[in-house]
Formats: sequence, structure tokens, C-alpha cells
Amino acid sequence: MTNVTCTMTLAALLVAFQTNSRGDSVSSPLVERFEKGAAPPKIWVVNIPDENASAQIATEHPAEGEACLKLHYHFTGDGKYLGIPLKVNVLALTGVRYQVFGDASGCSLGVEVKDASGETHKYNLGTVDFQGWKEIAFQTSAGHETWGGDRNGRLDFPVKEIVLLVGTPRRDLEGDLYFDAVAVDSDKSVAETLGVQIAVTSPAYGDEIRGDTPIQ
Repeated sequence: MTNVTCTMTLAALLVAFQTNSRGDSVSSPLVERFEKGAAPPKIWVVNIPDENASAQIATEHPAEGEACLKLHYHFTGDGKYLGIPLKVNVLALTGVRYQVFGDASGCSLGVEVKDASGETHKYNLGTVDFQGWKEIAFQTSAGHETWGGDRNGRLDFPVKEIVLLVGTPRRDLEGDLYFDAVAVDSDKSVAETLGVQIAVTSPAYGDEIRGDTPIQ
């Protein structure tokens, strides 16, 4: 049996394909999976003590793979929120999608996209009015707030950071949320989106590849 071996980044291997409003195929490569052994992101907070928010890699019930990110929060009234910053290097972007394990708490959800100039693009994404896993997704063309950087109101590439936001439901509340499978939508190829290179080392060019050929 002929074996196929490809060398590429993990994020490039794990690609879903979506369809946009025109019916065109778009790639959605994963940029963060929160797998075992990964260091959890450093949470930042606004108007609550640092100790009121913490993150850890957890294996209780991942949406994909073997682990996910567990966020513990304790909000103490109105005007409080926190951010989960994820460092990325994205060269093309039309949307962001990720999985949230909800607790029906009413916490607000949002995403900040920080571009090459340092400009922040903030998207408000509703509330956690559900329990269990749900995909949260938006298109970058949707209405949103911007500030900082070159203030041109456009995404300048490469995008350097994606921040998952969680806000207070305007009451004192403590609980847990889980996050997994953060992906970016793009109308470009995976290589063009993430700047990765794909090298096929075997089989040799022209060799036969059957439907049951294993890929290692």
C-alpha cells in the first residue's frame, strides 16, 4: 500500500469548509484548539480583581479533540468584562468562528480583532442564553466599533490578535464557560490565509493514490 506523508502546520491540516452568502466555498482553518500541553492564555480584566477570572486547559467535555479552555469568572455588577487574548498571524480574514459551552448565565459575548496597525475592531455577539456547546460566528463586514491604530476603519493585515470577550450580565454572578475550536473564515487558500507551506514528501510525483491511502 502506498503511504502519503505531508508536512504542514497543525492549524492548516485542520480545515473546515463553509459556504458564504453567494454560495462560494471558503476555508475555515483552526488557529487555536486549546489542546493538552498548551499554555492557557493570560486573561485580562476590566473593573474586577485579577483573581476573579482564570483560565486553564480542561478535558471535561471538549467540542473537538481532547481538551478545551475552561474560563472561571466572577462578575460583581455592571460594567465588568474580561478578555481571552489569542496571538495569531492571519493574512486574510472574512470572519471568525468558535465554540462556546454555555451556562445560560446571560453573560455577553464579543470578539476584538487587532490588525497590523494596532487598530481594534470590536464585534458584539449576543449573550450566553444557551447551555452546552454552540458555534458563535460573525463576518468581519458586519457593523462594529473601531479605535486606535491608523483609524482607517479597515482590517490591515496581518491580523495579530483575536480576543474573546465575556461581559457581566449586570449582576453578581460566578460560573464557568468553556471555549474550543477557534477558526478564521477566508476566501483564500489555507497557505494564503495562514502563511503556511505544504510539502508532500511521498509518494513520488505521478504515483498512484487510492481512496484508502493512509495519510500520516
